[in-house]
Parts: sequence; structure tokens; C-alpha cells
Amino acid sequence: MTSADSNGSFTIASLTQEQVDKYCATSEQFWESYHRGLQAPFSPDNQFKDKTLDEWVAIVGNSPGALAGIKQLTGFPVLRGEAFIFFWAGHLLTNYRLQITIDGVMSNIPLYLVSHCGQEPDGGPFVLRYDAESGSKELRFVGTFIKPQLVNAVLDAKLFQELDHVQRFLLESSLYGIVTRRQDLAFPRIESPAPTHETPQYAQLSQSGAAKKSLRGVLIVAAIILLLGLIGAMFGDGQGASGGRLLQNGEIPGYSSCIEELATSCPRCPIKMCCVRVGGDNYKPGVFPTCEKYVR
Repeated sequence: MTSADSNGSFTIASLTQEQVDKYCATSEQFWESYHRGLQAPFSPDNQFKDKTLDEWVAIVGNSPGALAGIKQLTGFPVLRGEAFIFFWAGHLLTNYRLQITIDGVMSNIPLYLVSHCGQEPDGGPFVLRYDAESGSKELRFVGTFIKPQLVNAVLDAKLFQELDHVQRFLLESSLYGIVTRRQDLAFPRIESPAPTHETPQYAQLSQSGAAKKSLRGVLIVAAIILLLGLIGAMFGDGQGASGGRLLQNGEIPGYSSCIEELATSCPRCPIKMCCVRVGGDNYKPGVFPTCEKYVR
């Protein structure tokens, strides 16, 4: 199936405001879909599936990499039901599309056009083949954190199969390409949360319903925290619970700007470099890596 076949004879001149309103996600709808997507077994953030919507929005708000990915995605019409899954250094994956950036050039590829996604043996390059109006295309690149296994898991879920020809046209288009020719159309804007220092983040203890309702549970948690702080003070390096206020990621001065610089100047470099640069005391890798720094 080529790009032309995927949306039939639908053209930009045929697009109406009613269709934009029907198919494009509002900010609220985007965040609800992003949150629901945590339930998917292939989601790299599945461990956060029990977080409330507000908690998840706060987590993302303190994650510069995720915010950069959302900013990239919103250069395109975001469909209702489209769930953000992964982003790093220009490579982005949702349940409907894959965006690959090579040498500063980004390709927006609907998943229904992908014919092959894999990696050559012995750690060889990532290989992606997809259909386009000019015929079959192939992208080959190395040094990316996006894994073929993740892309193929999303492809196997086939969540894009129910998209009609209008939705597919929107998915294949950029906002710039549409609004420069159709200035009469208005698209909803996806708003991102501002970083907050008050909402507990993913590296902190989660508040279960039982802990909220049970005094016994609160006392147990408090006792454990106190014990860990005492142990850290006795045997650690003085950076435990009694060693000062804990800052994480965007709370640490200079960390967010370092991540943004790294994503453009050295996308293959490990994020840990920024944690070291800002004097972090602890680094936890993962889909949302965590840099921690204690300030007395």
C-alpha cells in the first residue's frame, strides 16, 4: 500500500473544519490517550500504569526528553486516540506513527506504511522499510535508543487499522503543509505541563490508597524512611535522607539545558553525562532516566 492508496483521492482541498474537530485531539484528549497507553504491555512506561492522570502529567512535566518529543509531535495533526510511546534525539513512536530523524532531516512515517523493521546481526544498523508515493524507501542508521522490538510490538498491535482515509491523510500531513494552504482551518493545540517541584515523581514513594487510609501504613512507611536515613548516615556518604533536600532532573540547575544540548549536538552520548556535569549524586537509567542531587 502506498501513501496515495492509503487515503484514496482525499486532498487538502477536501478537508473541512468539521473533520478537523472530529479527528484531531484536543490537549485533554491527547493526555488521556497518553495515560491510557501506559496499560499497553509494550509500553516502556508500563510500570507507571497505576498512576493517576494528574500524577502522570506531573511526571512528564519533569522529564525534558518527553516534553521535547511532545513538542516535535505537535508539529503534526495529532489524532484522537494517538498515544505517545517513545522519544529520543528526534526518533519518536506513537501507536499510529514513527518519526525518524537522520542528519537533521525528520521522516514522518505512518505505521500502516511500514513493511519491515529490524536490526542487522551483531549490533548492526537499524533497518526500516516503508512505502511512499515515490515507491519503497529504506532508512538505515546506528546509535539510536529506539529498538526494533518495540516498533514491531506496536506494529503487531495494529491499533492503526481502523483509521479511515481522512485520518490517514491527517497522519501523513504536517501542520505547516496544511495551514500554509488552508488558513481557514484551525487545529487544536496540545499544551504541555510546566515543571513542578511539588508533585512527587516516579522515583519517589507512591501513595497507595491503603497508605492514605491506614495510620498503621503511614507509620510503617515513616519508620522505613527514618531507618534508611539512619543507615545512610552511619554507613553511607552522608547523602541519604538526612543529607539534604533531594532534587531530581529538571529541578537540578543546568540539567534540562544540558539534555536539550545533548539531544542536538551529541544524540549518541549517554544522558548520564548531563548528570555528571551538574554534579549529580545518583543516576538511575530507564525510559525516563533519573538524575538525583542532594542540596544541603
